[in-house]
Amino acid sequence: MTVKPLPQYSRRRIKDRDLHTLQGICKGMLADGVVNQEEGEYLLNWMRVNDADSIEHPLVTRLFDQLETVLADGILDSSESKNLFESLVALAGEISVGGEPMKSAKDFDDLPVEFEGRSFEFTGEFMPEGQRGIYKEEVHARGGVNASITRKLDYLVVAVYASKQWKTQAYGGKIEKAIKSREKYGKPAVISEAHFVEALESTY
Repeated sequence: MTVKPLPQYSRRRIKDRDLHTLQGICKGMLADGVVNQEEGEYLLNWMRVNDADSIEHPLVTRLFDQLETVLADGILDSSESKNLFESLVALAGEISVGGEPMKSAKDFDDLPVEFEGRSFEFTGEFMPEGQRGIYKEEVHARGGVNASITRKLDYLVVAVYASKQWKTQAYGGKIEKAIKSREKYGKPAVISEAHFVEALESTY
């Protein structure tokens, strides 16, 4: 019996699912404001067992390498714990604004995402390369459209992989413009990439 290779679309779905699961684990570990040794060892083991490198995301690869390095001696010291915490924040999809997570400073919208007849814009560095285009195709396939930021835009999706100095970047201007429009007109909703991916998965 010949086993057919997994279609590219199915492989992408698996990678998206695994990334979303990993982000959820990271958010759980961040809840108490510190990452301890037991949590670090659990996360490293999870990434090994689930072949996290296959997700092909730069932040995942960096986190895996970091965990292997800091836990090589069997001890997670305070400095390593702090650096690890920052890596988990980056992967969990929160953007820092002056040292504070964006969720505390600007608040992502946490609301159901609809696609049919809705307009979407994307900002930030979506990884791997080409992911932004894939997301746009997924929006179109669900009856949505891709648009620029105006008061008629429904959703601005902010990438997981975004610089802590986002205000100085080109995409920072989009975020600021969207937030001002949201305050004045009630839209667009500003949502994280993780929230957007969850909505995609729920409509497969």
